[in-house]
Amino acid sequence: EAVAGRGGPGRRQGPWRSPSPRRVAVGGAVLATLVGTGVGVWSHRSSPSDAPRTVSVLSWNVLARPYTKYNRQFHRASGQIEEASQTQMRYTMAGEEIAHRSADIVLLQECEAAFFDAAWNHAAPKLLASYDVFRCPSAPDPSPGTAVLVRRGGAVAPTVSAPICVGGTWNTGGSSKVATCVPVSAGPLGFLAVSVHFAWDGQATQRLHHAQLLGEAIGDQRVVLAGDFNCEPGPKLEELEASSFLGRLRRLALQDGATTGFTGDLQTEICIDHVYVDG
Repeated sequence: EAVAGRGGPGRRQGPWRSPSPRRVAVGGAVLATLVGTGVGVWSHRSSPSDAPRTVSVLSWNVLARPYTKYNRQFHRASGQIEEASQTQMRYTMAGEEIAHRSADIVLLQECEAAFFDAAWNHAAPKLLASYDVFRCPSAPDPSPGTAVLVRRGGAVAPTVSAPICVGGTWNTGGSSKVATCVPVSAGPLGFLAVSVHFAWDGQATQRLHHAQLLGEAIGDQRVVLAGDFNCEPGPKLEELEASSFLGRLRRLALQDGATTGFTGDLQTEICIDHVYVDG
């Protein structure tokens, strides 16, 4: 099953839609609880009598502080970028929500190093105590990118100490348009956990190039991939799927009518965040 949400004013972001009708002002999310029959990457049975192995995945665009310059009319701070106190409040609310949900894998977009700094995110110590964090671009680069968090003692475990970073250049739409790939294992079943941020429709060529690079990095490995595609379901997303490795994956359907974001003026709700799995 998959449910969706989004939050914090941003360039295609808006109040977070939780699984219930209530709204809270935190970062964007797509939550997928992946349950299968042993064929898909998201579950596994050692024998027909075994219970399926279940992995929960949360994908969230947390809106990095530097990008609030695009939303000055909404945050109404004294400068182009929101006030430090506003960032601290947003990051802490997002961190608390992530910690509360306790997903096995958390896939973040627009995630800067400061999101894991207690000076900016008072919930950061909780996250660092519960999760192994893999971020692209890797340290010491603090700039916004994507991240994969793997919960310690959860249903999966990382099999590497550093992520594979794909993209983050002008050819993929900019430094923040990067994919973080982390090989993990769920018992005897291994797969790649991938957090990706693709460029928008106006940079469809760069987006396709990024998808093709990512496909080359993934190869024939099993994958659970989610993130901000900046692309709604329809012809453009179908074209991206048909022209890249995404075509061999299954896009999980969200709840009927679910949206994951807003247009730049925060007037129209849209669905631009997606989850893909094998099978």
